[in-house]
Amino acid sequence: TCPAYYILVMRSFVTLEGVAARADPDFNIYDAAVPYAVRRGLTPQTAGGQQALKSALLNDKGELRLDELSSLATSASSDPNPSHTAMKSRSTEETSSASAARVAAAVEEVLVSREGSALRRVLYMANSLALVNYVLTSNAIPMLFKGAKAAEEAAESEEDKHMAAGSANVSKERATWRLHRILKVLVLHHISTVFRTGGIPGFFVLLRLGFSLLSFVIGQFFQNSFGEKKVSRL
Repeated sequence: TCPAYYILVMRSFVTLEGVAARADPDFNIYDAAVPYAVRRGLTPQTAGGQQALKSALLNDKGELRLDELSSLATSASSDPNPSHTAMKSRSTEETSSASAARVAAAVEEVLVSREGSALRRVLYMANSLALVNYVLTSNAIPMLFKGAKAAEEAAESEEDKHMAAGSANVSKERATWRLHRILKVLVLHHISTVFRTGGIPGFFVLLRLGFSLLSFVIGQFFQNSFGEKKVSRL
């Protein structure tokens, strides 16, 4: 059973949403609370909480529950109250996209924060072979290249940070640089683990990964080359 004070919490939510709705008819308190809930759930402070996070993110084989996490992110970015959907003037797709972006931003914020050590540890402990397989089947390689490019740009900006001291952009660039540095460590760790312990299946997975990377690089090269030719002709 829920504690009695939960009734007061829900009543407070309804009151706050009513006040906010006067200023913004499209306001949704559930949507606004999702980033905080994500940060709170991914930053456990106790040993029991960290174990619960590990159990929630990894199955018995140590594989990330990627499908379940994807479904959870989708449900978190959707509106649980049907009456809100009917009252909103914005499109459902636009609202869902904005909510998903806030969820992703909250996860990124946790990853680069000091409190995100538990989440980083779980990602580091995940089954490497299954994770690399997922990357190959989920078309994640373009996103990895995009992240690497963003990390390079952030690193260049970091060198000139003394020129923008006190600017809000400095902290943002630092966070971006730190995020992609963390992702780089995780990627290299899992690839090296597959190479060392994957055996024959791991060899073929890395072979597929190398072929996919090479195909993507060649595709990007031709796309950029033909794109530049078209611009020069114009």
